[in-house]
Amino acid sequence: MKTKCLAIGLLLLALQAQAQWKIPETPFTTYAFDAKECKVIQHQNSRIFIPSYAFYLDGKPYEGEVQLQYRQFLDQLDILLNHIPMAYHENDRQHTLESGGMFELMAYGKGKLLSFAPDKKINVQLEKKFAINGGETFILDRNKGSWYKDTPFGNQPAANQQLPDSKAALWGDNFWVNADQWWSEPMWVVDPVTGVQTMQVVAGSSDMELRNQAFSTLQVDQMAMYNVDKILEEERIPLMVEFPLKGKNQLLQSEVYVVYKNRNAMLSYQPSSFQNGFELLPDEPFTIFSVSKDGKVAVADADVLAGLNVRNNKGKKVSIPMQVVDKPVTSKEELALLTGL
Repeated sequence: MKTKCLAIGLLLLALQAQAQWKIPETPFTTYAFDAKECKVIQHQNSRIFIPSYAFYLDGKPYEGEVQLQYRQFLDQLDILLNHIPMAYHENDRQHTLESGGMFELMAYGKGKLLSFAPDKKINVQLEKKFAINGGETFILDRNKGSWYKDTPFGNQPAANQQLPDSKAALWGDNFWVNADQWWSEPMWVVDPVTGVQTMQVVAGSSDMELRNQAFSTLQVDQMAMYNVDKILEEERIPLMVEFPLKGKNQLLQSEVYVVYKNRNAMLSYQPSSFQNGFELLPDEPFTIFSVSKDGKVAVADADVLAGLNVRNNKGKKVSIPMQVVDKPVTSKEELALLTGL
């Protein structure tokens, strides 16, 4: 009987560990335009600058309607709900990345995925919710589920070091570009068909929120997901933790997410690491939560987290109560309210 009960218990733990969000992923927004156009697209507070005849189809210049699909991921919950990995592997080491913002861009013509024409790039001015210094451009390798550096020096060991906060951002390892500058001058574009010079306003918006918006600027020449990142290599303090569920007389046995409110990164820990392998950054506000297989969320007691001195508890056993929300969370806004993000 004990063996049978143990087997059932292990099965329940395995099921509990398989989190299942009831919140949909961020959808693509589709923008349609003629391939011969110079196009400026504003997506929320971001802007996408597309030169004329920027695409190829089947190895030839493409003419016709372009269906540009675009979506962006600006905060920690975007990372979590879109199942975006934040691992970066180099020199036989795995790092966690801290993001200054991400976007995914695809272009289609006649129902087929287009490619970029030679020497043509799209300029994306990505709005930022989190300012990080020393960020670099990364592209997601979907087959491996990890990121690689899209810079000329990305494969060299010396390039895979955390950049200090005083270091300027290296978009494509271009040391001379101020990537955060939001130009207030108009850009003049010559239509290749008519020869008419047209002014495209790339800044100077009357909207004060836009004028005060910070941006990251990237030159895009692949249909892919791009990330403005730096390696998160801050001091981490090891603790032994347990997560009792309030009112249930049992411990949490599912993956927990640790989110630092001032950093755009998502760290997760499996139950097997709670006693050996759980680490926290000191002196930073954070939240901890988990999700069950049926979509219910458990959130760490905010008062306990606020009163937890991480440094003073190095190597010690810490109990962090979790409150289970009775009904499944079905929107990002609900989850943000529950977790304080």
